[in-house]
Amino acid sequence: MCKKCRKLCAIFLIITMFASLTACGRSTTKNQKDVNSSSTSDQQLSQSTDEVEPSVEIGEPKQEPEVIQETIEDKAKKAMKTLEVWDGRIAESFDAGDGSFENPYQIANAAQLAKLAADTNSGVDFSSKYFLLTNDILLNNISAWDFGITPEENVLKDIFVNQWIPIGLNYRFNGSFNGGEHIIYGLYNTKFYSRSGNATGNIGLFGEFDGEISNITIACGWFASGAENIGTIAGRIYDGYIQNCHVLHVGIKPEVSKNVGGICGDFVYNDKIMVSNCSASGTISCLGYATKEFNEFSVGGIVGRSIGYDYNGTISNCCNSFDIIVYADVMGNYYGYNLLGINVGGICGIGEIVEGCFNTGNIAIEAYNKPSDEAEDIPFIRVGGIAGTCHVSATNCCSNGKIVYKEDISVADSGAGAYIGGVFGLLGNTRTSISGMEVVNVIFCYSNTKINTSSSEAYVGGISGSACGEITVTDCYYDAQEEEKGIGVILDYGSSSSKIFTNRTKGVSEVELKNVSTFSGWDFDYIWMLDERINDGFPIPTLVLEFLNYSNSSK
Repeated sequence: MCKKCRKLCAIFLIITMFASLTACGRSTTKNQKDVNSSSTSDQQLSQSTDEVEPSVEIGEPKQEPEVIQETIEDKAKKAMKTLEVWDGRIAESFDAGDGSFENPYQIANAAQLAKLAADTNSGVDFSSKYFLLTNDILLNNISAWDFGITPEENVLKDIFVNQWIPIGLNYRFNGSFNGGEHIIYGLYNTKFYSRSGNATGNIGLFGEFDGEISNITIACGWFASGAENIGTIAGRIYDGYIQNCHVLHVGIKPEVSKNVGGICGDFVYNDKIMVSNCSASGTISCLGYATKEFNEFSVGGIVGRSIGYDYNGTISNCCNSFDIIVYADVMGNYYGYNLLGINVGGICGIGEIVEGCFNTGNIAIEAYNKPSDEAEDIPFIRVGGIAGTCHVSATNCCSNGKIVYKEDISVADSGAGAYIGGVFGLLGNTRTSISGMEVVNVIFCYSNTKINTSSSEAYVGGISGSACGEITVTDCYYDAQEEEKGIGVILDYGSSSSKIFTNRTKGVSEVELKNVSTFSGWDFDYIWMLDERINDGFPIPTLVLEFLNYSNSSK
């Protein structure tokens, strides 16, 4: 079959799948609506591009796709009718199984899930053990949950009673957990659970783990703990995977934290660290400032911070529609502690390898105070549609959300500032404490991000706000009507000059961003697709298309 035919067939199959998914759970009348009306990114892009006040507009209820709201509401109502709400008890045994791959431990209710947490936190070693969730679970009564308002507004209605203690506090969970494509409703945590008596902690369904977590959805949840690492699925990964996990209508508002992510707060250390095929929606609202324990802050719709010893932490095929709000205290020496920087991205705050990811979430940053005279370094804010800071590479990524940066008068002309980019805030690294100049490669990425700032201290670029190191950007595009430059400013690495190469990278019109012929060398047979009825006619990575309608799929 010729290349053109294969392309037409692929697009036809994807469109057919999209139409079938959209039809799920709708009435005959609603089926007459255009697919375009149920796309998250379409609704976001149709909103005004006027300046957004972070404390007002960006915090208003996100207009989720209608079909997702209806479907998840129907599932939640069904769960309330058919499932028992957890009473806080801990089961004495699992439902079945011996923990082997062939016969995993089966978890059928909330009490058995709580047993897994209690056992792990008491030191039971589950290495090489397998768990399977066999039912949806109600951790709290969510019958009063309103999908038309924000998660924070729902919390004000005193819906939640049961606090969730994460699986893996003093001891890491080191087994394999398969959610069986089920949903956990009402995950709730507002208490700080320290690790071994320290002032730090890891909060999520799982606290910290070495292992695998897959095939689970968290819906209608809330986190407001002051912990080092916060993520809906896991606070921190030391060595392992999170795959095919999804978050719907969850709110995160920590008192103070270091790394916050819609899926995972932080992952570090060894050679098999990956978050893949995940999606997240909801709101994240954070206060970023330095404390004795936390002198840097990172937040992302999927992962807060991704740093491995060998620069191999990978985030792939993920889709974010979390709205992120950060109130950034840039004093730089808060209670005597030096603030190194704030990193915010639609996919990750700090990332290493980012592949095939798509962001439609909005980001609002409001900076206040000014750097202290005692600060060793002037803190900078790095904000990008995909990543605040990218250390290694990015391939086949795009962002369609909005970024708003504003600062109060005390920050202006103080030397503190922001690097803001449609895809990245910073490519490379500005810290000479890290040995060697970083090499970063970016290829096949584009931005339709709307950036709004009036700050004279903000460096803005269609692709990246700044670049430092040996940076190569190839076959990338941005909306020239929005931004004049692809890279806002080039920074030197200590006494060494950065080396920046931009190959076939340019600003184009919005019309050109909707034309396949614009994207030189891009694979529109398998990796990318472009259809006027999807994503308002802008390209989208094929593998994340299903996440735009994830909740339509039957469980």
